[in-house]
Amino acid sequence: MEEYKERHENDDEQYEYDEDGNIIWTWKKVIDPLPDIDHSQIDYPKFNKNFYEEHGDIKRLHYMEVVRLQNTLNLRIGGRETPRPVCSFAHFSFDKLLMEAIRKSEYEQPTPIQAM
Repeated sequence: MEEYKERHENDDEQYEYDEDGNIIWTWKKVIDPLPDIDHSQIDYPKFNKNFYEEHGDIKRLHYMEVVRLQNTLNLRIGGRETPRPVCSFAHFSFDKLLMEAIRKSEYEQPTPIQAM
């Protein structure tokens, strides 16, 4: 600690401090940029980004039941092969810890945006 005080006791620089008493640094450390990478030359393994697996109850819904559910939730969906809405948090297949947190928060069902 003494060494630090001696080293900085003659500093002429005035420091500014934020509301928490931390020094606001006026300089930034120079960081060398990373080298460019040509990703077209790298053979990456195949990766499927579609993690969602439709719950069995939702798979079994008849087309008209899906349309009725979309209308009930006031959902307007366009495109091909759109996901079917869910009507329960159980349809998401969340892990036990998350489901307990949802129950504890007393949420009864997903909001329309969550249902999609």
